[in-house]
Amino acid sequence: MNGWKITWDLVMILSQAFLIVFGAWFACIGLFLFIRKKKAYPAKIASTRFAILVAARNEETVIGGLLDSLKAQDYPDELYDVYVAPNNCTDHTEETARA
Repeated sequence: MNGWKITWDLVMILSQAFLIVFGAWFACIGLFLFIRKKKAYPAKIASTRFAILVAARNEETVIGGLLDSLKAQDYPDELYDVYVAPNNCTDHTEETARA
């Protein structure tokens, strides 16, 4: 019985030591987060064109807000297109999206 207690105590001490070293390692890495210098990237003119596809089914209540939010983005309007694909809607999603 005494042999098991010594073995169990040894396992617990080793596991606690491992966890302390592991935690100290990540604490040191975390400190470097505050020390590093942040790079300032130069402002770049937007030039990438892309399309936004919105698949919608019975989204009449939220589609208007979504499209308004997409149009309000700080990106040139002529560089992106928004397409709404209504799928088997039973409400007025398509009409709301067109408006």
